[in-house]
Amino acid sequence: MKERLIEAEAFKKYCRRGYKNTERDFRSGTLRAFARQITEDFCKDIDEQPTVEAIPTEWIREQAQEYPGMESAMWDKLLRLWEKAQRELYGGEE
Repeated sequence: MKERLIEAEAFKKYCRRGYKNTERDFRSGTLRAFARQITEDFCKDIDEQPTVEAIPTEWIREQAQEYPGMESAMWDKLLRLWEKAQRELYGGEE
């Protein structure tokens, strides 16, 4: 499992538990099914979010070349921040 900036599995469990705790408040089966579908779709959206590994450092360098109007100092800062985030998540030297 790839690392995320949030504890996605714990958050999804929290959402599902919230649905279960309020399920009895929905009087009709249709509303219960609708609320369940919303909960599951929300959890699916969480799963589809990119992880830190999903955007390689090389992509940032390519973007810097593709958008020359942005100051190179800004791209350099973005790249340093990105590399720092990866080190913090996956370990490595400073």
